[in-house]
Amino acid sequence: MLGPWGVRGDFKIEPLADRDRFRPGLAVTLAGTTHTVERVNAASRQLRLKLNNVDDRDAATALRGEYLLVAEADLGPAGEGRYYRFQLVGLRVVTTTGEDIGEITDVFATGSNDVFVVKAEDGEVLIPAVDDVVQEIDLEAGKVTIEAIPGLLGD
Repeated sequence: MLGPWGVRGDFKIEPLADRDRFRPGLAVTLAGTTHTVERVNAASRQLRLKLNNVDDRDAATALRGEYLLVAEADLGPAGEGRYYRFQLVGLRVVTTTGEDIGEITDVFATGSNDVFVVKAEDGEVLIPAVDDVVQEIDLEAGKVTIEAIPGLLGD
């Protein structure tokens, strides 16, 4: 949650899932408590939500920085060639030559592409999620195959 919006308990979020998934009646978990979405308004890349039992600005402010969780069954498929972040965290990253780089511990967005944060043997490696680098994502095998372009791995 990014922060409060107004004085009635509404707040702003930047969704990590398809924006269309957020609709009135959807059950979500916020800070360990289950809520129901009462109202949704689009605002550029962000959404403004009103949840039941979050009734004023102070209550919304107290939830700043918390993740709004949606049941996996309510997400639906991510779409062809797209993945939810929770599906990627924990996958092994290997090069096309078979070198094991490490495990994805986080995924974050930049202005142009996502970046995989990989815990390697000697620290963190940042892997841009672009077509020239990411060759295959195999959820069943639990791995991401990358092309180690020059300079990517500190060569």
